[in-house]
Amino acid sequence: MSAIAPKKSRLIPLLAAALAATGNPATASDDEFFEESVRPVLVEHCSACHGAQVQMAELDLTTPAGFYRGGQSGPVFVAHDPESSRMMAAVRYEGTVKMPPTGKLPDAQIDALARWIEGGAPWPGHRSESPAPAHAAESRWTEEQRKHWAFQPVRMQAPPAVVNEEWVRTPVDRFILARLEREGLAPAGRTDDLTLLRRATYDLHGLPPSPAQIRQFLADTEPDRFERLLDRLLSSPRYGEKWGRHWLDVARYADSTGLDDDIKLPHTWKYRDYVIEAFNRDMPFDEFVVEQLAGDTLRPNSADGLYERGIIATGFLAVGTKPLVQQDKIKMKYDVVDEQLDTTAKVFMGLTMGCARCHDHKFDPISARDYYSMAAIFASAKNFESLDPSMTVSKVHFEPLVSREVYQRFKDHGAEIGNVKLRIKSIRNLAMHRYVLSRSGPKLAAYLLAAREVYEDGADVEEVAAREGLDCETVSLWAEYLEPGSELLLHLEQWHDADEANRAAVALEYQRRFVAKGREWIGDLAAWRERIEEWDGSGEFPEAPELPPGADRFFSEVTLPAELMDEGAAASDGPFAVPTKAVDWILPSASLQRVEELRAELQRLEETAPPKPPMAYAPGPGEMVEQRVFVRGNHGAPGEPVPRQFPAILAGKHQEPITEGSGRPELARWLVSQDHPLTARVLANRLWQWHFGHGLVRTPNNFGLMGERPTHPQLLDYLGARLVAGGWSLKAMHRLLMSSSAYQMQSEVSEQAWAGDPANRLVSRFGQRRLVVEEMRDSLLALDGSLDLAMGGVLTESLDSYGFKNAYLHPDDTRRRTVYLPVYRNKLPNLFTLFDFADPSTSTAVRASTSVAPQGLYFMNSEFVHERAGALAERVLEQDGPPDADRVEQAYQLALARSPDAVEVNGALEYMARYPVARDASDPRLERWRSFCRLLLGSNEYSYVN
Repeated sequence: MSAIAPKKSRLIPLLAAALAATGNPATASDDEFFEESVRPVLVEHCSACHGAQVQMAELDLTTPAGFYRGGQSGPVFVAHDPESSRMMAAVRYEGTVKMPPTGKLPDAQIDALARWIEGGAPWPGHRSESPAPAHAAESRWTEEQRKHWAFQPVRMQAPPAVVNEEWVRTPVDRFILARLEREGLAPAGRTDDLTLLRRATYDLHGLPPSPAQIRQFLADTEPDRFERLLDRLLSSPRYGEKWGRHWLDVARYADSTGLDDDIKLPHTWKYRDYVIEAFNRDMPFDEFVVEQLAGDTLRPNSADGLYERGIIATGFLAVGTKPLVQQDKIKMKYDVVDEQLDTTAKVFMGLTMGCARCHDHKFDPISARDYYSMAAIFASAKNFESLDPSMTVSKVHFEPLVSREVYQRFKDHGAEIGNVKLRIKSIRNLAMHRYVLSRSGPKLAAYLLAAREVYEDGADVEEVAAREGLDCETVSLWAEYLEPGSELLLHLEQWHDADEANRAAVALEYQRRFVAKGREWIGDLAAWRERIEEWDGSGEFPEAPELPPGADRFFSEVTLPAELMDEGAAASDGPFAVPTKAVDWILPSASLQRVEELRAELQRLEETAPPKPPMAYAPGPGEMVEQRVFVRGNHGAPGEPVPRQFPAILAGKHQEPITEGSGRPELARWLVSQDHPLTARVLANRLWQWHFGHGLVRTPNNFGLMGERPTHPQLLDYLGARLVAGGWSLKAMHRLLMSSSAYQMQSEVSEQAWAGDPANRLVSRFGQRRLVVEEMRDSLLALDGSLDLAMGGVLTESLDSYGFKNAYLHPDDTRRRTVYLPVYRNKLPNLFTLFDFADPSTSTAVRASTSVAPQGLYFMNSEFVHERAGALAERVLEQDGPPDADRVEQAYQLALARSPDAVEVNGALEYMARYPVARDASDPRLERWRSFCRLLLGSNEYSYVN
């Protein structure tokens, strides 16, 4: 090319791919034609950007090898078929991509390129044994990329031998201890019973142990008491609420669309409840994956609720952000496809595939072709009601939880009701506008002039109306409408600018336009009325007319009441508008009789209407997509077609493409197949992270080359293989991990461990963690027994409707567990943001954990915390008789799940004895205990799990 330009790199892959297609040796005639007619075009217009010095798009057009290898964008021609070649579309300036960008080639040069492609695009002296591969990325993969640890098969690892056999409780311990012994480190000692009880209870329930649970655990002296504690904790419905929230983090769950408008969504809570139930039932994780990606395709004839459950499960795909105000609807569709694909890859495979939307992945062996082969699977789902470009704000799709036949009957009946309403509307609209035009149209100029006297000269409205023979109330309405205000009404500019000499002429011009447009509008309404009466039920119901061209706001606002306007038209109750209730009074008798007949029919239809079927926020079946690579991610520059299949580095180069159905069931089953190297590893790593605070791979959503390597690779493989061998049971994995000595270690750091393992990467101790916001809030409510343990459902009725207005629910206004609070992406409660809630707009693998002053101030100044401290104080004071020392112990057990020592008891009693109570306090004793309880709740020990 003669100069570098933004779109220039797109042409070169076109040319290179074209040259790569030949499978025949070039003849002498071919050589001569190429040298005379083709090479000069490439040299003059292309080589400056794709030659020896500059190789944009990783493409060199100065050597045969460069031509046949191609660049990032893949082949863009069809050998022997120039009309189907994107290269020819580009040089002919027929599509979005126009090459060269500096100016269209002469027709003779374009014809030469077409003839060259017609002959197979031969390169002199070079023979291509076969057409160029569909994409050249694989040939550029390095040995490091191919042999990356995460892409190798998962192998069951034998637990290693260790010196300290007594420390080993489960095979997990052998992997941990062997690494520590190699580094010359010793594991921390076992923690005390109460710390272990609090740790396990928060870990599995997100709640503190109750005094009864503490007594039960301490009274149990059997060797297997901890294992039986785990059984009790895992069998409780509290488990699903805690661990379901873990999954909702990575699934980026929210109850609104996010982005610009953040529209609230109904039915999302059904996916949340599905997740909680799945964890409580210990649904095998492979089944959990399949249902979330393809549950709507399973058990279509099931009558036991499994079909409905499968639809709800695919809410995993739906709950991501939605760019509803995007005006390019194809871009909107593929933005959602990208979000779903990227989330699926991160959550299940630990890969950042979204990077390949515009180009081959810069680090991992994932090509743009791989990306779009996967995108083809997601693009077949229906996420929006329509991709109509005329819709300013699109609507998301909701899927019925009934059969297609039942839902169609419901829709058809609703359409009948809507059609009857439109028939009634057509009669009333026509009559109302005929009345306005005949009675008021000839007087418009008089009303304008009279109103000006009122609002400008201060004339008495009754006197002006009587003098001109006008209706007094209508004159008042006109004066109010015309009086200049803060809003700029351009359609009244001519009126306000008119001087006294021209005022009457301007008024008459408004009247003329009003009558002319009114007659045109009445004609349209009458024609619509005739089409409605003649409609025989076949085809679409006749659409209502739009305002006639040139009908400005003056016409519509003066004449058309909002109740009778078509949806979307600009209107208000203007000075000539007939009140809705009064329209029947002006109907001719025949029209009124017809309206009454239609109202009776409407009542019958509404009374016999089938119940509204339950809905789910989930994708629906869409049309199958013949996907192409989008050059640079631009859907306006479609490249080579791609089959529906999986990344070659994981599924192989010779996999059979998916030719029927959406491909989502095949994708889901491939993800959980035994030979998939990533899914089991990724899940095992998440389980370890959620128990121990950090994953064995500390980048849980990125197992690629830019992610961290596992600290214990053999243990990770062992856990992944054990997970699959155990039927993908998460509860079995909980028992395995929590029964280990590694889980039951102390949190204290020895000098040796601090020197040799400061970041605890070797798991030389159990890491401390701060309570997450859900645990903190739920625990505060549990102190006095006020926590509402009702499960599932929606907390506010307004969440059952779809719209712009947020049904905000403040956390202090409910006693339900925090997992059930609605989550609005752009309006998170301050409590959530203060205490590091997961970002609901993206998959959150690891929550942030900050320690900032406002968190401490919350415990000092929050009315909610003050109420909880008072409730705790009332609880410990409610019984008569126990000494205050025993009450202090009860407060410690409730708040911190342990008993205080003598120093702490004496300190608490001394603090309350010296606490200054206001003279007007109604209950000084309660005030002292409330202050003491607030100190407990504000302590680090309350906020941290050791």
